[in-house]
Amino acid sequence: MNEDNTTSAARPDAGVGTLVFGLSPSSDAVARLKLGGDVHQADCRTISAAQLAQVTRTICSLFPTQGDRQNDAVSVIEALCQLGYHGEIWVLAPPLLRPKMVESELRGLAKGLTLSLLAGHLPPLTEI
Repeated sequence: MNEDNTTSAARPDAGVGTLVFGLSPSSDAVARLKLGGDVHQADCRTISAAQLAQVTRTICSLFPTQGDRQNDAVSVIEALCQLGYHGEIWVLAPPLLRPKMVESELRGLAKGLTLSLLAGHLPPLTEI
């Protein structure tokens, strides 16, 4: 079909703080992004506006992960918007049939925020 197996290249930015929701900062998926600066794990249920003010990038999984069922993209985006976050959101996803459609839907939730969907960055759902 129209399966997208590509992963957008992430650019490393030294000194930029990053929060990772629902994934371990040491996971293969996050490590492949080659992030510079501080990378910390966070939970969208307990994050504060003060913590968000310290970072310019957040990363989450499109779907809930087996180890964390609460920090999927929709939950994270809603929490970030409520707290007035102004940085970037990177959403990691498995290969998708219509990644542009999914990205458009997520951008609709993240009004005014910069959101990038990295489809193909996580293993296919059959492998999870």
